[in-house]
Order: sequence, then C-alpha cells, then structure tokens
Amino acid sequence: YIKNVLCRYYPSLDETPIEIIGDFINSHLFPTAVWPSKFAVTRNSLSEPANFDPVADVFDREVLSNGFLYGTNKVQEADVFKTVFSKAYLHPDYTMMTRLLNESGLKLLIAHSNVNATIFLIPDQVFYDAGYSYNISKSQFEYRPAGGSATTNSVYDKLIRLVQSCVFFSPFKERMEDLSGSKIVKSGDAGTEGDYIRFDNNTIITAGLEDAGEVAHVDSVGFGTNGKVYYLDKLPFFSEKGVGTHLKKLAPDETSPYYYFWKYLEGSVVYNPNTTDILGLTGFNTLFIPDNEAILQAVNDGLLPGTGTAPNMVPDFAPKDEPDKDLVRKFLQYHILSGRTVVPDGNAINGLANSSLKDEEGNAIRFSLTSTDGSMTLTDNYNLTRPGGAEAREHANVIVPASNNLSSRAVIHLIDKYLNYNIY
Repeated sequence: YIKNVLCRYYPSLDETPIEIIGDFINSHLFPTAVWPSKFAVTRNSLSEPANFDPVADVFDREVLSNGFLYGTNKVQEADVFKTVFSKAYLHPDYTMMTRLLNESGLKLLIAHSNVNATIFLIPDQVFYDAGYSYNISKSQFEYRPAGGSATTNSVYDKLIRLVQSCVFFSPFKERMEDLSGSKIVKSGDAGTEGDYIRFDNNTIITAGLEDAGEVAHVDSVGFGTNGKVYYLDKLPFFSEKGVGTHLKKLAPDETSPYYYFWKYLEGSVVYNPNTTDILGLTGFNTLFIPDNEAILQAVNDGLLPGTGTAPNMVPDFAPKDEPDKDLVRKFLQYHILSGRTVVPDGNAINGLANSSLKDEEGNAIRFSLTSTDGSMTLTDNYNLTRPGGAEAREHANVIVPASNNLSSRAVIHLIDKYLNYNIY
C-alpha cells in the first residue's frame, strides 16, 4: 500500500508530505472504544467506518488500559487516498489544486466516496506559467504578472472561483462522461450556482478562455472511486469582462440576429459603456435575446421605439423622449432572467422565473420557462395572464444552435419571439 499508493509519486515516506502520513495514521485511529460488534457504526478520526471485516481481517485483539487494539491484515483505505481528490493530493505536481480544493471547502465533498463528482486537475506548472503561486512563508496566494511584482489583490477570490469551476456534481457531471461530443455544463458547489463551461471534442471552453482566444485541452483521464478526473493544460478561467462585451461580439453587424437587441442596449440608460455592464445585474443571470425579426415585431407592436408607420416601422436605437427610453429599459430588463443561469439541458427548474424588470411595488415581473435536453420555451407575462389557459399560450423558443454563449456569470441565448411584460 505504501509503495503503490502513498509513495507512488515519492521515492520514500521521508519525502512524502506530513499531511499524507497524518491522514494515513488517523484513518487507523478511532476516537472512541470500538467493540467488535460496533465496527459498522463507528467512525474513525476521518469520520469514516472501518472498511475491513472485524472477523476475517482481524488477527489480534487486545483490551488495554485506555482502549482496544486490533491487529489487522488489511489496510484501512481512507477516502482521501482513493477518491478523485487523491489524484491531486498524492501527486507532488498538483499542490496548488490540493490547496485550493482545501481552501474552497470542496475537499469536504469530493474526498468522500459517497459523493460522486467529476473534476478538472491543472498541474502546478500551468499555475506558475500564468503567474500564480503560493507563498508558504506568508501563507498567501500571489500573482506576479510578467515583468511585474507580486500582488495578493483579489488573487484568493479569483483562484477560489477558478477551482469551483473545476468541479461538477450530479446532475451535471453525467453530461461529462464523454468529452468527445459537444455540450454545455454547469460547475460549482453542489446545489449552488456556478460558472458554465462548454466542451467540444476534448477541448474545454470558458468565457475567460474565449476572451483570450484560447481553449484548454484534455491531456489525459484518471479515475477515483467516486468519479472521473480530466487533466487540463490551461487554467479554465472565468471572464472578468461585462456582459456587454460578449453581446457586442455576438453582434458585429446587421447580419447577426443579435444586432438589433445589442443596438438598443448600447444606447439605453441601463448600459454602462465604460464597464460594459448592464446596470442592476448582480450574481448570475441569463439573457434571452429576441432575434432581429422578433425585435422588428416588438417595434411594430409598440413595445420598442421606432420610426415610420406600422406594420413597416423600423427601430429607433437612440430615442430622445423619456417615455421611449423607458420602453427600451423595460423591454431589455424583461428579457433577463435574474439570479440564475439556465440552459436547454433538461436540468433547469421549470416554472415561473423572475426577470430583472420590477413593477411599481418593486416585485419582479415574471415569465415561465420549460426546458428539456435540447429545447427551452418561454411564456411571457401577457400569455400567462391571457384567458383561455395553457391552450391559448404562445411561446418563445430558444434557438439552440445560436445559444449557450458564455459571459461573466451569465449565459446568452437567442429566442425566436419577444417577451411581453404587459398583462393581457
């Protein structure tokens, strides 16, 4: 066990980190007297039950002054040495990942055999090449840009968010059994919002990598008792740019179906051109962008300012009147799902969802979404309040081939109809 597990990447125990030796010893120590009949319900110092048979695997039993001693012919194989966490913990080339998994609290999940997870592992050298390191003497993470001096400003928070985007729990991990295909997957702590990543033929795409014009490649694959490990050659960083940057990139000219929405946003009161942020957005958000044809329909239906006469009106992207500016604000905000990101993967929570648009009392105006793996439909406030029930509802559909675009804590989708916030 020492040769094949603890010292697989070390020449001897003398070279093995003391934490590994400590966990090995503690896995064989129980903080209470364990009677032979209580092995199955008693936990050791690592909060794990004995994984050996108290009859077949025990050759010596002694009652001593302060407890029991059992001589076994089987090693207590601790979870930290066999789960996906072990792939970083036992390897000297992954000290940064081990430390970050500890600091983020993710070790408490992925180092247990009963918690299934898929993880990305990035070697120390990739962190170092990107300027990141850990100063042992000062107990702090640092960043040193090329030719610059080391800083700790926001470094810890960035690295914690980075490692959170490297861990995937059910039901999202099931989409990552084979990375030779192409899918979008949510990362992060179990049960909480996390950044989305995409994969395509064993390459990993994040909003930050797209900003840099790069992708991360899967070098190899490993396995733990609770999941799969993908080894990457680049840091899957998130984007630090505003969502407007990515929307503008999607709408370079009028041939883009995103163009009309972007032009209204660019000239609106809710857009900050200096930061490229949409004002009022916090946390995670999903943008549902009506295509150009749907925007034209909204203009002719009176929900956006335009010029000309219906049904042949054209957009006015720079309205001067305050009522028209407010029309634009309401329209934009109603097409943003506030507080969470959703994609057409069948895992979105169906039902009513809060938009970023508020009524006069400060309550979010809602729409409804329904998602399956490969499709998503939206029902707006007009149709939710329309007489006739579900049969009378008309839906906007996510145009999947043009959707699933990554941004900073956001996903951008294209839809085939606009959403109307007015009641019937």
